[in-house]
Amino acid sequence: MNRFDINVSQPSPHFIGSWIIDPLSICDGIIEFFETKPERHVIGVTTGANEEDSKRTTDISVLPRDVDTPEFLPIREYLSRLLLCYQDYSDQWPFIKDSMNKLEMGPFNIQRYEVGDHFQAVHTERADFSSSNRALAWMTYLNDVEEGGATSFVHYQLDVQPKAGQTLIWPVDWTHAHRGNVVTHGKKYIITGWLLFPLK
Repeated sequence: MNRFDINVSQPSPHFIGSWIIDPLSICDGIIEFFETKPERHVIGVTTGANEEDSKRTTDISVLPRDVDTPEFLPIREYLSRLLLCYQDYSDQWPFIKDSMNKLEMGPFNIQRYEVGDHFQAVHTERADFSSSNRALAWMTYLNDVEEGGATSFVHYQLDVQPKAGQTLIWPVDWTHAHRGNVVTHGKKYIITGWLLFPLK
């Protein structure tokens, strides 16, 4: 058996959409929301277990129904901007509008990374049956991180350094395996989640 390369007329796209949301005060509001609710903080987990070698974060999990309550106003304002990013992403890739037009928001997380925190395990957002209805992942960096903390998409040799307001949307499968590098100075805050195929 021999490998046979397929000739392409142009470089293959990476399908990672990127925007800067505004105003950036929305990011500050989410950080304030996080820091004033320590009773909601939990240790970040992956594959249902706490494995500090793979991931070390402090999280708040949010259910979509929570967003309708007054205390979640900063999150609601953010989601209206995320929707604009998603609409632009689906304009760039019309297949999404034509064939994936019933996606819905699932539970999502606000995360804080201290110095030494990370999600260093290379992972994909759809890896087992429990995540099988995920279609797209999304993430917004809530602050600038000058040292460490980049998101590395390993198949594309692409490192994204956290910048306040920068929002990414990408496909959830192994083609977009990635890791969150160790934060070496300051803190890193993100809000992240998935768009899902409905189960019913």
